[in-house]
Amino acid sequence: MSRGRTLSISLLLLLVSLSPMVASESAGDVTFRADSITLSPSNPVEGDDVDFTVTLTNINSSQISGVDVSLHPDSDQNTAFHQETVSISASGFVQVTGTWVDVSFGSHSVVLVVSHDGSTASVSKPVSATGLVDLIASDIQLNPNSDLHQGDVVHISVNVSNIGNNNAPSSHLLIQLDGGLLSELSVQPLLAGTSTIIQTSFNAPAAGSHQIAAIANSANDSITESDTGNNGAIPLSFNVLTN
Repeated sequence: MSRGRTLSISLLLLLVSLSPMVASESAGDVTFRADSITLSPSNPVEGDDVDFTVTLTNINSSQISGVDVSLHPDSDQNTAFHQETVSISASGFVQVTGTWVDVSFGSHSVVLVVSHDGSTASVSKPVSATGLVDLIASDIQLNPNSDLHQGDVVHISVNVSNIGNNNAPSSHLLIQLDGGLLSELSVQPLLAGTSTIIQTSFNAPAAGSHQIAAIANSANDSITESDTGNNGAIPLSFNVLTN
């Protein structure tokens, strides 16, 4: 054998020996591994319902039954989100799927627990859910806010916050007067946990009672939010006096 070929084989054996090996766990006649747990969607975002599929292999040459399977969120001490008992054909395998509903933002793990023939073992797999934007409008302010007459210039300020777990791109803020369009203003990109003040002005309408409303993320900006039910600020009522 040539020296070059011997060197190549030696390097290959070295690489194999250094390659990380994922150990199998066994419970009775059942084997399973953490890296055989698959999830869909594969890159979840907060609020997703995630399907986890596990593969269990029967090392026995005859069919086995009474294999108890459970999937737990973050710890095997937490209530399982899926449980079932299965049978596995001789030297065969079975796949079990369970759904973790409404996965929250951040790093998690799914824990697979298998029991068979008086033996129990478990493996876990890390799971990470990406955060989403959550834009809200709040604290509508008018200046002046009293002694208003028709035609007076009134300044509006509205706070727009991103209380979500991801940074928000530029968006829009809709301001309405008595349910009709007053203006729709651009809002700068907002990092998670930050806010900005949006300002504009208008001329006071005819005498009477009126209302200003403000809604964040109002335009078709293709921004997916974790909560769209909190985009609107509490409307502000004001009065315009007769001249």
